[in-house]
Amino acid sequence: MTHYYHGTFWSKVTDIDEAEDTAFFDLDTGFSDLDVVFVTNLIDTAHYFSNWNRTSENDIQVVLRGELLAENILTKSTYELSRNPMVDIDGEEFEVGDREEFFSAARRKYDGFSIQGNYAGGGDDIALFSGSHFNATEAKLLIDGKWTEWMDRDAAREFHIEVCGLQDKSLAL
Repeated sequence: MTHYYHGTFWSKVTDIDEAEDTAFFDLDTGFSDLDVVFVTNLIDTAHYFSNWNRTSENDIQVVLRGELLAENILTKSTYELSRNPMVDIDGEEFEVGDREEFFSAARRKYDGFSIQGNYAGGGDDIALFSGSHFNATEAKLLIDGKWTEWMDRDAAREFHIEVCGLQDKSLAL
């Protein structure tokens, strides 16, 4: 199975209910200015983006790993786009660099758009037009400068609660 990755962060919080809400796995296009969910095929690219837009040193860098559920992704290589940055969608030409207009048109016909080899190291830049097109099943967190092993959803959420210094309600009974 090919894995795909999404770099993000979880906030370090002081309330257990917030900790459970903050340790998300389901991605929403509303977090992006372009109304998409970005994923990649290279973990190093996801590591880089786990630090993107962090607002506090207390935020915990996280990489989610999962599978693509999208069936219809328009794919171009960086080489193709360097030669011609225009993409035809239903007879209308769009410049890929104008992402807002291009994504708006592309989402009428496709589940996402991928630029192969767009990042250093060759990682693909994959924009999904719905969070439901990515099924995140595991996470790893950057703690004290080291990445944890992969954890399933429950283990990652429990670990997040522990890192926040909170006790799980079920254990307090």
